[in-house]
Amino acid sequence: MPWRQWMRMAFGALNWPPEVFWGSTLTEFIDAIEGRNEANGGTKPVEPPSEADLDELVRKYG
Repeated sequence: MPWRQWMRMAFGALNWPPEVFWGSTLTEFIDAIEGRNEANGGTKPVEPPSEADLDELVRKYG
């Protein structure tokens, strides 16, 4: 698990003290990050290309 990255997000972006981070569940942490992103105009993650899209790219570019 990417603990160091999660800690940077919690302590930096969310401004959580360590006891809040370590006392939260993974669901609470993810919801807090997603809520912050939504509040700041963030968008949902980009969907990966479909198999058909990948096949077309391979046909087109090799």
